[in-house]
Amino acid sequence: MKRLFSVLLLTTFLVALCAPAGVFADQALADHPDCYVTDMADILSDDEEQQLNSELKALSDELNFDIVVVTTHDLEGKTAAEYCDDFFDYTGYGRDDVFSGICFLRYITPDGSDYMVWITTTGLGMIYFNDSDIDDQIDFIADYIIDGEYYKAFSSFAKNAANHVKDYNKKNPDEIAQYEDWKKTNGPDQDGFTRTEDYLDWKYEQQAYKEHMRYKPAWIVAAVIIGFIVGGSATASMKKQLISVSAATNAAGYVKKDSFKLTSRSDTFLYKNVSAVPIPQTSSSGGGSSHTSSHHSSSGRSHGGGGRRI
Repeated sequence: MKRLFSVLLLTTFLVALCAPAGVFADQALADHPDCYVTDMADILSDDEEQQLNSELKALSDELNFDIVVVTTHDLEGKTAAEYCDDFFDYTGYGRDDVFSGICFLRYITPDGSDYMVWITTTGLGMIYFNDSDIDDQIDFIADYIIDGEYYKAFSSFAKNAANHVKDYNKKNPDEIAQYEDWKKTNGPDQDGFTRTEDYLDWKYEQQAYKEHMRYKPAWIVAAVIIGFIVGGSATASMKKQLISVSAATNAAGYVKKDSFKLTSRSDTFLYKNVSAVPIPQTSSSGGGSSHTSSHHSSSGRSHGGGGRRI
């Protein structure tokens, strides 16, 4: 009897811990929860939900970057993007001073007539995951979603997202330091938010300027060459107007009529020269944009994101 009571008490505690705020968009921002999986659509077994929560919590703690999964039958009159943004913000997720994290939403009605997958990013998540990266994350687990293997889908998403963050930090060691330096002089706005989208705008401007300066010498050389061509053409045209006798184009005028007769002719092959030029290939990490689209949620925070109907 005591064991049964203990099991019931533990189950009640876990349900209370992971229970979402039904009207979270109308509430104040909550403290950070310990539950990283909220399965309101009930598409995971209890064991799968507990196992997945352990995986997500371990990865989130390791990276100091929240990785969250939520499922629902009801978007409460919102778009998938609005719902996912508000769930992440008002449930209290997000690490560090810019609430860094990524949230995966699976929306599907009980009869399967409507469905959606959406990923939202916040804080450093907007730097780690551009639009193309989000498409890649969805592509990576799309087959699991289609087959209804949700535990595999969500677990694979979490691990792939975590690996992406690790790879990004490894390949871009100065990125986070640059972001921290930017925040020192571009701190919270009047609403108290440090908007990552402003940093990204600044970053893209810097990249565009560098590209401009990189090609500036080529533009100068091109301008000089074009100047020579145009100037040479004009000079040649004027020169032609000053010459009263035109140059002969052949020797017919110097040959006495009927004094030359061709008795035989032949074609002799000397050699051939073949040049091979490779066709430039277009590289792509997923066909999407390397830009991060951004917007504000109802809480005022900046978010990136993307999704599709699956």
